[in-house]
Amino acid sequence: MKKLSLYVFLVLMFCNVGFAEELILNCVDLEDKTQQTTLIFNLEEKKLISKNHIKMPKGLEPPLEVSDTSIAWVENQKMGEKTSVFFAHILNRISGRLNVKSYMLKPKEHNKLMDDFDDKLSKKENEGIVVELMRLLALKEFLLGFDYDCKKGSQQF
Repeated sequence: MKKLSLYVFLVLMFCNVGFAEELILNCVDLEDKTQQTTLIFNLEEKKLISKNHIKMPKGLEPPLEVSDTSIAWVENQKMGEKTSVFFAHILNRISGRLNVKSYMLKPKEHNKLMDDFDDKLSKKENEGIVVELMRLLALKEFLLGFDYDCKKGSQQF
């Protein structure tokens, strides 16, 4: 009887393994069909795990705003000392359309945007951070826009 309860205990321990809900998307630029990107999301943790087969550094994954109809996130890339570029992404989960807008900001604009963002962040919880940052970026003129058509993928890279 002791062995039986040990076996039951061990089986239940291994059955209690949870798996994160991942969404894998293969996206193709609507204007230039040769431009493709692969995105892997962890929807439970609301993080972008991988982009173009490159894992995001741990702790530096851009946060996601996830709803039944859309996924939104913002990425920031420094371009030397004088410029930074923000990429605002909105994925329509129903149509599969990914819209990306890029905004180029000078250091003063970048610092002001981040100060405004930090003020908003200190007053709120993490909920709504991405939407707030997109709202602040929308006040700026965007540089370039891209549209992608995304399909669900099944293969983990």
